[in-house]
Amino acid sequence: MEDEDTMDFSLDEDYDEIEDYDEGMPSQDDNVKDEEEGHIDVLNTEQIYNSMVDTIHQANGVLNLPQGMMRILLHDFKWDSEKLLEAYFLRENEKNNQIFKNIEENTVSSLGVGQLTGKFGNGESVADNDECGICFLPARESDIYDLGCGHQFCTDCWSSYLKEKITGGEACHKITCAAYKCTKIVDDAIIPKLIDDTKVRQAHQRLITNSFVECNRLMRWCPSPDCTFAVRIQWVGAVRNGVTCRCGFSFCFCCGRSSHQPLTCVMIKKWIQKCEDDSETANWIEANTKDCPKCGVTIEKNGGCNHMTCTSASCGNHFCWICLTAWGPNGYQTHSCSAYVESEQNKGKENKMTNSRIALERYLFYYSRYANHIQSMKLEKKLVDRVQEKIDYLHANNISGIEADFLRKAVEILRKCRQALLNTYVFAFYVNKNNQTDIFEDNQRDLELATEKLSAYLEQELDLDDDVFEMKRKVNDLYRYCETRRKVILNHVEEGFTKSCWSFKED
Repeated sequence: MEDEDTMDFSLDEDYDEIEDYDEGMPSQDDNVKDEEEGHIDVLNTEQIYNSMVDTIHQANGVLNLPQGMMRILLHDFKWDSEKLLEAYFLRENEKNNQIFKNIEENTVSSLGVGQLTGKFGNGESVADNDECGICFLPARESDIYDLGCGHQFCTDCWSSYLKEKITGGEACHKITCAAYKCTKIVDDAIIPKLIDDTKVRQAHQRLITNSFVECNRLMRWCPSPDCTFAVRIQWVGAVRNGVTCRCGFSFCFCCGRSSHQPLTCVMIKKWIQKCEDDSETANWIEANTKDCPKCGVTIEKNGGCNHMTCTSASCGNHFCWICLTAWGPNGYQTHSCSAYVESEQNKGKENKMTNSRIALERYLFYYSRYANHIQSMKLEKKLVDRVQEKIDYLHANNISGIEADFLRKAVEILRKCRQALLNTYVFAFYVNKNNQTDIFEDNQRDLELATEKLSAYLEQELDLDDDVFEMKRKVNDLYRYCETRRKVILNHVEEGFTKSCWSFKED
């Protein structure tokens, strides 16, 4: 049963991996950003590498250590140079002392270049009867090197070993000696001298760059497939509402999943886990089709708009896809089914209905609306192609690209509103009722109605307007109002968190 015990969904909870739906439609000239402007940088691969090198040089201006050693130390300190410098000079922590000792003793950065035989560590000659510890060729037939640890290997075996480590991706921020259980570390400067393959050397650079991003608290790779950008924030906690990559994908910097305003990472994680665990959901999801509430004919939803018309020639009933009630003559102006109201048969009948049944009904109410907007987002993906066709048509009629871009922006705003709406139903499921939730539900209803109006126009009326300027006026009015209502509800929830207005049900 859903009780009134409160649950901590505060914004400073530890962030875990979550699953969320977001198609990541590339945004265009979007001047209504949710991100904390000026607090993030989006970096390409070259900029990431240069940032890593700059960080190494800055820290090395104080410590003056070999670059490879400095990189490994910074990696162990999550690329926090201030924390590293403090720990290096104070040496108050036994764990840190051991880190410095291991790095200083085991990192080798010199290579005996030009010598027939030698050692990485000190360039000492080896005897002609010495042999490679892997292929057993004698020193006179191949250059043999070691890391100062006595484990000698020829150039070819070193090259093969390093290639295998790099292409295998095994913690390549720190490659150790090829000998079993030897902890001597191969310095970055040695690797290019032993590997001729440019692709492998580039792969090593990518691996250490990836390591730089992965363990850096101020950086995160964009999770969009095939995207190579990373986002860097100015300080821990600089952003809370989400960031947008150059590729157009919006995601939560804290948990790495697609943006989930107004939910905290903890809240969306619990919701998705609940959806995965509740077997009843799998049965309910079968409702990809619904029966007309008047004549019983099966209706398939093939668009994002929730205003349905029965396909039976003898019926033609207009109804709402979500609640199946009649769609009134004033349409979007009067119809609303966004607020949960316990059915009359349940009121005062707890003795006849188990608590779990009531809880399930409530859950399915919110889940149905959550899933409906996900489905609408999927169906509305086809709008991208339709809008592009319309833009091409306008171009052919001497309408400039800038003038026609309002259509593309309208589709992007529609996607953002759907994303916000599906998350508001998760919020509504968990939040306890109070006077602020009444305001929240009003805002939710307004956003839902505005979103459905925009969706209906783009799907059903876009091709009916021959007057381009009238069409632009209508579309601009619709999407601007949608965006206004989206900002209103998100800001209201955010303000509620700031003022501690919300308490949440124990799931």
